[in-house]
Amino acid sequence: MFSIMEKIDMLDEINKQYTTTDKKNIIIDWESTLKPLKKYKNLNIINRVGPLIVGIYLKMGRLNTYYTPIYYVHNLCREFPCFTSTLNIRGKIILPEKHNQMYVMEAHALEKKAYITIDGDLTMEEIIKGYEKYFISPDLSSYIEYEDLALVCGWSKDVNKIEYVLNLIYQELKVRLEERYFVENGGFEKWFS
Repeated sequence: MFSIMEKIDMLDEINKQYTTTDKKNIIIDWESTLKPLKKYKNLNIINRVGPLIVGIYLKMGRLNTYYTPIYYVHNLCREFPCFTSTLNIRGKIILPEKHNQMYVMEAHALEKKAYITIDGDLTMEEIIKGYEKYFISPDLSSYIEYEDLALVCGWSKDVNKIEYVLNLIYQELKVRLEERYFVENGGFEKWFS
């Protein structure tokens, strides 16, 4: 195990690419900065918050010459054999020679922008507010986040919250072009029901 000073000295010596050892050290840096998150796989740190997984993925760039931290949420209510990555927030690109100067600042910036907090127990109201914040300017390439919110509220079994969210989803999505988003589902009304 490296002391903090030894690790900083080693990372200062990174030339133009992140090595396997460097990758192990940068994920330790991120994990120690964002305490509730724990290493999951390789360059991925996560925390379970109720039925959600919140995490940061350090996406390596071409030839390991940089990485981009990406905040994401995965809904455990969804039936998928792998993690879905929704509510994404991309951080700034971090070059090897800038890691020590940037990672703490970027970690806190992503934590502050996060739609769903990375720490602690959340109320359903806080989860709904996080999704509503995302819905202000959503990624219009899919509607998976709307489904996820409905699934999470269904998991809660709170009838008032389920009705509120279903109404919210209906109002948000009924204005979308049906032929673009809902044709494979037989139209919006069929998908919604």
